[in-house]
Amino acid sequence: MKVAFLTNLTAQDSLPILRRLGELAEQTLDHVYFYDTLAEAKKSPLKILREFGLRRVVGKLWSSLGSRIRLWMLKSPLRRFVQPQSALEWAIAQGMSYSVVNDLNGPKQLQELADRNLDLLLVCVCKNILRTQTIETPKLGTLNIHPSLLPKYRGPMPVFWTLYYGEKTAGVSFQKMIAKIDAGPVLVQYEIPIAGHPTEAELSRQLFQLAAEHLGEVLQQIAVGNAPNPIRDDSPPGSYYSFPSAQQQAELRARQKNVQ
Repeated sequence: MKVAFLTNLTAQDSLPILRRLGELAEQTLDHVYFYDTLAEAKKSPLKILREFGLRRVVGKLWSSLGSRIRLWMLKSPLRRFVQPQSALEWAIAQGMSYSVVNDLNGPKQLQELADRNLDLLLVCVCKNILRTQTIETPKLGTLNIHPSLLPKYRGPMPVFWTLYYGEKTAGVSFQKMIAKIDAGPVLVQYEIPIAGHPTEAELSRQLFQLAAEHLGEVLQQIAVGNAPNPIRDDSPPGSYYSFPSAQQQAELRARQKNVQ
């Protein structure tokens, strides 16, 4: 099966997914698309600040600086000393075919996607909202990996809300994409207990590692036409959560600090 992968340019959580894709002998990883989150941030810095808050933005800027240094090293004789920490760094280290896109829905990008004659597009940790034509261009459509037990916690920061509302379990959903955000049929889910008091970053890493461990079996079932029957969606209204407020982020940090 011929597969392409789409994730954010600065994404770290999607690294185990990309690493696993490169290992699967049954699948051909044809190309990796990186949505240019840095260009988006430059166009609307105030929007990014409102969405993520000052603390997160400073953390992302610091992480971006470290990534720039590692990327420079990966393109030099010092590459053997670099441990990739993002999907982009891994793609470069492994010599994968990749490109950076401002919008995969654009006519040029859409034509290039069609020319690849893909069986499947796999998406995770990506802010590029895809349109129906883009989603349906690969023969088998587009598969999304979402770090929540859908239909719970649709939206951009599901791991935050999972912790904020004190859930005892968390999970990942493999979902057939439609144009409406996080609303396509869920094919399969994997669940884990939330042990101890993990931070958002720690739980995110656990969930995407869980998804990576099951990726091969999910893709194999899809490839042979044995995709699981969609899980029934009886979600109540209000299952979509957007970005938390600064007060909600501070509240979760305080709670986690008090139990450490």
